[in-house]
Amino acid sequence: MWLRWTHTVSLTLAALAVFTSVTLVQLWRTEQDPARTRAAYAATREARGLPVDPERLDVMFSPAGRRVAWAIAAVFCLAPLTVLLWRRQDFEPLPDNEGAPGLDR
Repeated sequence: MWLRWTHTVSLTLAALAVFTSVTLVQLWRTEQDPARTRAAYAATREARGLPVDPERLDVMFSPAGRRVAWAIAAVFCLAPLTVLLWRRQDFEPLPDNEGAPGLDR
């Protein structure tokens, strides 16, 4: 729908910047107080009627589990950015004589 719109790249970069900053703040807050984050996570699962397995919580909030969370976040933040910058010409407007009728320039 927005392919080749004039502001596609800048809008996508802004959205990725917001997503990345929110993700980093959340992970930073988890690192500041893992016990509090674990308790909040368990409380929200209990409030929704979902099972809370203490062994899984131990794994998720262990140092290794938190490193995995950082790695997953890095993939979700950096992969779209890499694709956008690598294939940027596919998202930018075509020159005037090559575009389909009706495209915003």
